[in-house]
Amino acid sequence: MRAVAMLDHKLHLRELPVPVPGPGEVLVKTLACGICGSDLHALRHTEKLVESARRAGGAFVMDTKRDVVMGHEFCAEIADYGPGTPKRFAPGTRVCAMPILVQATGVSTVGYSNDAPGGYGEYMRLMEPLLLPVPASLSTDHAALTEPMAVGLHAVKKAKLERDRRAAHGGRPPDRRRRLLAAPPRARPGDGRRRRRRPREELTLRDMERHGRVE
Repeated sequence: MRAVAMLDHKLHLRELPVPVPGPGEVLVKTLACGICGSDLHALRHTEKLVESARRAGGAFVMDTKRDVVMGHEFCAEIADYGPGTPKRFAPGTRVCAMPILVQATGVSTVGYSNDAPGGYGEYMRLMEPLLLPVPASLSTDHAALTEPMAVGLHAVKKAKLERDRRAAHGGRPPDRRRRLLAAPPRARPGDGRRRRRRPREELTLRDMERHGRVE
């Protein structure tokens, strides 16, 4: 398969073997994949990212001397199943998933592992229990925003914002947009006046047109 791999702070076009799904895993074909701000940081500061993950016990532990195929914001379609997999969805079904692989040797992060290529490649391995089917009414490009939008929603839920509370938030512009889309209307920054909340679909489409799928 064709893939874009990270090595020595550069991106390289590679021809790699198609991944083989193991027990409980699914082989999927990438349809769309976003470029996360974390991918940009990993490309520029690979060694620092790995060292920080080692100290913190995180999952971003990879061999910086080997290829890493990034990409964890994706929409894909089912191509094949590994052994012992329930096969809940028919081949060709569009899906999103939490980008992790749970194996006997531990947890690998899809897109930040030497052995778990992400959406910058034509094919990926995903966990069958973590698949989410994409509704027919949702475009493939919008479905690829599921993971980053879930991050924003998680942050808002952790903050326990209420409709009559104002909130201050920081971070990179894409991070702020995700949290704004998930926050209650009155909990958003502004002058305190109640404003009409535009549909989430409209806001997402505007951001995609302005910035593409690049954070």
